[in-house]
Amino acid sequence: MDALQVRMALSGLRITNRQLAKAAKIGLATLYKLDIGGALRERTLDDIQRTLEAAGARFVEEGEWVGIMVRKAGVAAPDAAKQATAHRGARAKAEAVVDRALADVDAPAEVKARAKRRITRVPKGLKGK
Repeated sequence: MDALQVRMALSGLRITNRQLAKAAKIGLATLYKLDIGGALRERTLDDIQRTLEAAGARFVEEGEWVGIMVRKAGVAAPDAAKQATAHRGARAKAEAVVDRALADVDAPAEVKARAKRRITRVPKGLKGK
């Protein structure tokens, strides 16, 4: 998910930055930082994505193409709050295991961070489930 997809989702869902920030429990400045190309923590990006998915957006990446799909009006969303809570717990456990494994690796911090993101990333087919 990138800033362009967030802007597309906001437009498609007809919600504002302020509404998204409140729902995702992040600062409005954080969304502005994303919008101008600033780097955000992986967990913050996950929170934004889960919030938008709960509102009815689905993020699509196919080769060079990125976009979003928006749920039809009147179609009920799954219980996103329960899903998000379960996902956060599982992700935290996975991150703790990876942190312990990477503690003994002799590599620069950015290499370890990239490896951690790759290892704990949710596969596309499982996102939103």
